[in-house]
Amino acid sequence: YYPITPGANSSAPPHPWIGDPIDCISAGIVAYSDSPTITASLVTTGLELVAGSVFIPASADAPLAGGSSAFPILLFSVGDVTLRTWYSQYAGLLAAVGYVVAVIEHRDGSLACSIVEEKGMPNRTVSYVQASQLRYVSVRGGCALE
Repeated sequence: YYPITPGANSSAPPHPWIGDPIDCISAGIVAYSDSPTITASLVTTGLELVAGSVFIPASADAPLAGGSSAFPILLFSVGDVTLRTWYSQYAGLLAAVGYVVAVIEHRDGSLACSIVEEKGMPNRTVSYVQASQLRYVSVRGGCALE
């Protein structure tokens, strides 16, 4: 998110607040809840009803606001199970007052779901991983999560 030239518009389509694949996002929320009464279909229905047609209030690829000074940069790391788009209102507000905001989408299993897109490679889905599913393995010079 970044400050844009006042009145600038974008020809790019708006981005949805809840992206695809919604079934993967729902499964991650269910895994995080660790509740037998919360199902993926219940979460999917809730997400679609509450935010299925909501779009992020930002202009994609709009011209950067002019000015004589550099813009301060904020690095925003989202919390466990959330998605970067869920902070769009806050990031947009910060951009509106002159900050460039980089909202990080972690690819380590801490989000409800993440799609990894690499040029020339098929997309890869990273699903939510509970802490209890992690195990430490010995590696040379220390240990690592697996």
